[in-house]
Amino acid sequence: MVVASERLDMNFLRYLDAEKVGLALALVALGVGLWHLREIKEISGSISTRYVDTFPRNLPSIIDLMDRTTGSLWIVTDTPAYGHFSNPGGFEKYKVKLEGLASPDSKISIRLLTYDDPTRMSHAKQQFCTTDINQLRERDSYKTYFAYWRNKPQPETMDNFYNPIHENNDNFRRELAQYNIEISETKNPLPVFLWMRDEHEAIFSFYNYGQSPREVSFRTNDQKLLAVLKEMAEVAFKDSSRYEPQPKAK
Repeated sequence: MVVASERLDMNFLRYLDAEKVGLALALVALGVGLWHLREIKEISGSISTRYVDTFPRNLPSIIDLMDRTTGSLWIVTDTPAYGHFSNPGGFEKYKVKLEGLASPDSKISIRLLTYDDPTRMSHAKQQFCTTDINQLRERDSYKTYFAYWRNKPQPETMDNFYNPIHENNDNFRRELAQYNIEISETKNPLPVFLWMRDEHEAIFSFYNYGQSPREVSFRTNDQKLLAVLKEMAEVAFKDSSRYEPQPKAK
């Protein structure tokens, strides 16, 4: 997997033309985390590849891309219920759109790859990066979530917080499994998140690291870049396992 990832990273420089070298370098920089958000914005200078926004403000653009899907949709991301905590209103629209695309009468082929349960829980703890529930309560994302879901009980401990996060993801993935969706899971690193429609357009995201790490998103219809993103996704799907819903513990 490491060798394949290194080969794909090097392919960026070979496939992309000179106009997009800045974007390629930013993607290669995933491993060393040298870019800040301001610098990342500056790399999206070509017409075919544009900066979208940071998470969770990228959700409207992702939903817009999904809305224009006519034949196939590939999703590679850390969680099935993408954005459900940080942007609950946006996630509800994302959920409705994805379930609509998965309905039998739409005839759209959908592939979904996310982390498996242990890996997803580990990444969630890294992202929230606190063991103090009182610190978490001061964050805007926490206030937004419980303002949206006013009837949900607020957690007393971090374990009480993570358990419903896991349950929400598990429930949504179980719902999606009822449709004709190819759902896979992996424990391998996913350095790039992806939403690709009809192999003609994609939104891809990755983390910039530094004092304030965050997920940044770009939209592209550049065919050379799409080919690289598709190849990366194919490698990730190949090294994953099919998701099979297990009976819930009573």
